[in-house]
Amino acid sequence: MRTRDRHGRGLRGPLALPNPLTRAPAPVRGPLTGAAFFQDCLQSSIERIGATCPDALLGVEIGMEDVPSRAAIWHEFVAHDAVPLAAAIDAQPDRPARVVVYRRPIERRSPDRAALEDLVHHALVEQLSVLTSRSVRDIDPNFDEDW
Repeated sequence: MRTRDRHGRGLRGPLALPNPLTRAPAPVRGPLTGAAFFQDCLQSSIERIGATCPDALLGVEIGMEDVPSRAAIWHEFVAHDAVPLAAAIDAQPDRPARVVVYRRPIERRSPDRAALEDLVHHALVEQLSVLTSRSVRDIDPNFDEDW
């Protein structure tokens, strides 16, 4: 019996049959899509930082975009032939400070999902360090700077 989900069409075979007691198919959660998994990684990183240094998150909005879109941020990286993974945007009188994490550049640099989680956390900690003028070790004591 094959147990794989061929071509993303969902569960097949005996597992897809209705439950004999309830007459309803068993709910089986599939793997998260790329964007949903990335959002989960970002949320888990925020929770990790909130547990170790909640002050670093005060007054900071954290969000994600697929690719860098702000010309001012992109302009800084063009001279170095690099694509930004995240950006820290200082607070203005009419809006709070922001950290934006870019999904596609991070996904392209991650060989697997475990590395993706690490890279999201690494990028977020670095940007919070820039915004708050704290060391990365203050924000996350387990931060590996040589990563």
